[in-house]
Amino acid sequence: MGRYSSSNMLYEDNNTADQMNRWQKPGDITNVPQARFYIPNGSQASSRYIYSGTYARLRTLTLGYNFTPKILRNLRMDKLRVYVSAYNLLTITKYPYWDPEVNADDFDSNIAKGNDFYTAPQPRTILFGINVTL
Repeated sequence: MGRYSSSNMLYEDNNTADQMNRWQKPGDITNVPQARFYIPNGSQASSRYIYSGTYARLRTLTLGYNFTPKILRNLRMDKLRVYVSAYNLLTITKYPYWDPEVNADDFDSNIAKGNDFYTAPQPRTILFGINVTL
């Protein structure tokens, strides 16, 4: 469940943009409950928070080049390798929140597994490197 995706209006957290589609007047058709000032509404466990966690992720990619012995002789080196490594480069999913590999970071129990609550997304990291042997 995404607590930041509920109509509690307690101003303890920022809400997600989907809260703009909240119920406001009779005749509105939406699955987002009415916002109520200082009264929780929609922050309870609900099937409206259940989403497919299906995803495909390119977790690690490394591209490198080892220079040829002919070039290395001119540079007076035994080995020279340049590379770039990327982690969490791409995630393909319809999951509407940050990361489909969810877990709540404020609970220390198996009950919270699968709850997307204050769970920051995994960082995308790109590293450039060079290995030299003289």
